[in-house]
Amino acid sequence: MELLRWFFLESPIAQAIVLGFIAFITLVIWRRGGSDKPFLVAIVIWALAFAAQALVTTPAESARGVMEDVERAVVRNDDETIAHNISHLFQTSPTTPGGPAMDRAAFLSFVRAQLDRVDPHWIQRTGFKLLESQHGKTVCEFSYLAEVTAHDYQMTIPSRWRITLAREGDRWRITSIEPLQIGPRAGAGWRMAEQ
Repeated sequence: MELLRWFFLESPIAQAIVLGFIAFITLVIWRRGGSDKPFLVAIVIWALAFAAQALVTTPAESARGVMEDVERAVVRNDDETIAHNISHLFQTSPTTPGGPAMDRAAFLSFVRAQLDRVDPHWIQRTGFKLLESQHGKTVCEFSYLAEVTAHDYQMTIPSRWRITLAREGDRWRITSIEPLQIGPRAGAGWRMAEQ
């Protein structure tokens, strides 16, 4: 089921390759004296599949879209865009190693303090996994590589984050963030993010 959802709703390149190949085969059959109906059916299915892909936004696509906004905002040092993508119900997990739970206000203060201390030059998403998606809630794992300057030292840092998003009205917002890895150490907590 996941493969079909990915194929029909999230992968225009794979869909174009497979459906284009099927349309080509049916065109060859038609041109060699066969019926034109299989070719016409293939073209209609192709058009319907691309229309469905254009009209339906999956939770994974929504999560990636929210994170693209946040990624750009972090590089631009844009507090407002970051705050716009954080839910009013935001809460970090109290079980996150290295610190107490943070609500939205505490988290945004933490982010502001980090952006004052660290200058991010670029952020590149290196991985994405959809861990759970149900009833307006999506849990994803994002991996990043970021080049930053901190304390007059420029470095490239890998990181991995578990991010929970929830649908609020007509948009998705982040309701929880958990650092999984910052730098070479797995099991990172918020204290590691401060360093």
